[in-house]
Amino acid sequence: MNAAKPAREGASFSVSPIRGLHLQVPHEGHDVTFHANLWNGREWVLVDGEPVSSERTFGLHTEHAFELDGAPWQLVFTQQHLLRGPWICTLRSPDRQTRTVTIHVARPDAGDLMRSFLRAFVVTLVLCLVMAPWIAVALTCIVMFVSAIANAKFRIEGDTEGGAAPAS
Repeated sequence: MNAAKPAREGASFSVSPIRGLHLQVPHEGHDVTFHANLWNGREWVLVDGEPVSSERTFGLHTEHAFELDGAPWQLVFTQQHLLRGPWICTLRSPDRQTRTVTIHVARPDAGDLMRSFLRAFVVTLVLCLVMAPWIAVALTCIVMFVSAIANAKFRIEGDTEGGAAPAS
């Protein structure tokens, strides 16, 4: 693994229908990255750009175990709701500091919702003229899902570091 490099100050988060979910958390001089593919359930944990854990899951709770600077660490990623959030990412080790990052989905404004609805409505009308209505409805649902993710705004909160983890 690469030597520790200067990490950014705070956590960063992005989600895209194509690139998936991406959370980067600087911790103790390392960049710890959690990446999840929304289509096939594959998740990766990378430390300083190098993969340290990989798993395929479609669950709302995931735990990844890995080593960082010779110490065992665990990244726990929990989703309260797939689309509405919040998403909670906790880095913990038995004898080191823990860090928790919570990502909330900001409530969309009425203009964003209206644009998404109109886009889906136009797509449905056009597709109904070209193909079977049931296919048009299915494609419209996909367009609405992609549009909702693309227009979502996120707020990172609770980017905190705690004391040493309690002994169990």
